[in-house]
Amino acid sequence: MKIILQTKLAGFTPILAQTTGSLSSGASSALGIVMLIGFIFGTICVVGGGFAFVMILLLCFSALKMSIFTSLILAAVPLTLCLIYVFVFRQGKPAGYDIDCLDYWLKGSGFTPDFQRQPAHPLCLKNRQTDTSSTT
Repeated sequence: MKIILQTKLAGFTPILAQTTGSLSSGASSALGIVMLIGFIFGTICVVGGGFAFVMILLLCFSALKMSIFTSLILAAVPLTLCLIYVFVFRQGKPAGYDIDCLDYWLKGSGFTPDFQRQPAHPLCLKNRQTDTSSTT
């Protein structure tokens, strides 16, 4: 029994001690996880928009007795907003692009220089003396 247990444990290597790749493989797998989370969030957003579309369509057409055309227009609003969000702010953009845009629109430039308020040549001010030698 002791020999069988030792032979089975001899081939065991803990997960933290396994070195099958380089550091870049760990970074690429982390990037893959981030991309997967973004894909899942985008899918949930589109599915949620589709669910809202169906629920509003049923509510307007069946319960409120609106025409089918009016019901379709009202129900298309959440689905259209979700699709615009996914295709403008998520598809093909880096992670966090949507949050960065919202932060920029609400608070301004943050840590980056504000190019709209910055002078053309910040080191060459007009009221600065160029000659520092004393002539008096």
